[in-house]
Amino acid sequence: MRTQFSRICLLIISFLTIVCLSCEGPEGPPGPPGPEGAIGAPGPEGPAGQDGEDGTAGGVQGPPGQDGVNGQDGVDGQDGADGQDGADGVNGQDGADGQNGVDGQDGNANVSTFIFDITDQAGQTFIDAQLPQLTAQVLEEDLVLVYLRYASNQPYEWVLASGFGYGIDTILVSQLIVGEILIQIRELDGITAAFRSGDYDKLKVIIADAATVQSGKVNIDFEDYYGTMDYFDLEY
Repeated sequence: MRTQFSRICLLIISFLTIVCLSCEGPEGPPGPPGPEGAIGAPGPEGPAGQDGEDGTAGGVQGPPGQDGVNGQDGVDGQDGADGQDGADGVNGQDGADGQNGVDGQDGNANVSTFIFDITDQAGQTFIDAQLPQLTAQVLEEDLVLVYLRYASNQPYEWVLASGFGYGIDTILVSQLIVGEILIQIRELDGITAAFRSGDYDKLKVIIADAATVQSGKVNIDFEDYYGTMDYFDLEY
């Protein structure tokens, strides 16, 4: 009797359970997340992948860049100090004396020569040569000869500075005063001319003791320049 009653009670409870489950209300809001679980153990290492293809070695070289602008030169450094002079070397032995030359002809101690460069006188109407040796006593007692050298010919031609000029188309007039020689050039009609460039380049003055000339045994043509130089034993 008790067993049967227990069964009946169990059936009633089961029925009520089913009814309650089938009559369940709407779902409530989700609850808060639970705490994170512990990290699991790592899995086994996978197999190695295949090697990739080799890349192309170095890319194509680009064109060279343009040269940069040259920089300015730096300032020169100061010169270094001069080094000390080296010691003098040993003097060499004197050479043997040469043979004596032939004695030259004796010069004329009573004759003096003075030469002037007159190349810068071109265009001038007269030449003014200063000669302090031309004293009043010399002008009174000695012989004074004045020559002009015509430079356009070889050998050179010398003419007396009193008379016809070179080429006989001009006349040379010289004036001797104390300490000075004046020479003019004129046309044949007497008109004053000018010295032309390249005509005359030297003026030579010879002062000879008159006694030297007077003691000579031959006549001298002073217009003959080379003969006069030979007579006085002077260089041409």
